[in-house]
Order: sequence, then structure tokens, then C-alpha cells
Amino acid sequence: MANLPTPDFTFDPNAPGACIAGVRPFRNGSYRLDAETDSGKFIVHNYGHGGAGITLSWGCAAKVRDIVQSHLVNSNDKDVAVLGAGVMGMTAATRLLDLGLKVTIFSDRKPAETTSFKAGGQWEFDGKPQYLKHQPRIWTYLNRSLDHPALSGIRAWYAAHVPPPVP
Repeated sequence: MANLPTPDFTFDPNAPGACIAGVRPFRNGSYRLDAETDSGKFIVHNYGHGGAGITLSWGCAAKVRDIVQSHLVNSNDKDVAVLGAGVMGMTAATRLLDLGLKVTIFSDRKPAETTSFKAGGQWEFDGKPQYLKHQPRIWTYLNRSLDHPALSGIRAWYAAHVPPPVP
């Protein structure tokens, strides 16, 4: 072993292909997905998913769409602002377009500069301790995610390999 070369551990974050880590904020307890009216504006909160954003994105986006659709029964609003260009913002914006709304995405960075773009995405429920007590709710949104037509092949795999949670 004495003849092995010494590894070079220098790191240049500006070098092409440099490894970049992203922050995946989460809320203690669980993510937030609800609505409120503040200063006359209808606001849907959808954040704090931590490392489960890709897994829950389409299901939570469907819930956002349902909440907004319920609000539209008593409103003539057609303009919607989505804050954030990560996976949660982009999927919510996509589902809101299904309602024929004019959607504008506001973000402090381009989609390619978000953590979601850099993330090694996977569809899973990995038993993160902060999510365990919310597993039935997470399972519901995961199933809604899999209802999206683009994900039909994944639904078949889940049905064969992932048992539903015990309530």
C-alpha cells in the first residue's frame, strides 16, 4: 500500500461539472398545503416538502388546483402568481393552467438554478421520521401524483411493489 498515489482532494466549485448541493427546506411536523385570504388576496401555501418534493409534486399540485378551483366558484379571478420555479412551483403552475388561468411564475432564480433541477429525483416514501405520522396523507398525494397520465407506468410498478400504509 505504500506505493499508492496520494489522491487529489482539491475542489473548484467553478469547474465544469463541479458537484453542487441544494438545500431542501422542510417544516417540523410536515409540509404546508392549505389556503388563506390575506389583505384581500387568496393565497395557497404549498411548501416545506424537504427531500420529498419530487415524489409529492404532482399530487400536491393536484390539491393546489382543487383548492383554487373551489375558490373560483365565487370569484372571477383569472390571473395567478406562483412563487418559485422548483418542482413544486412548476407542477402547481402546470396544473393551474388546466383551469384556463393566466399563470405567471415568479422566482429569484431560473428553473435550472433551483435545487429541484440539481436533485437526484426519485419516487419514494423513505420513512423520513418527520413524515411518518403523516404517512396516510403523503400516500394520498403520492397516489394523486401517479394519476397524472405521464406517470402511468410508475403507477403499475407501485401497485406491484409498494404496500399501502396501515391507517
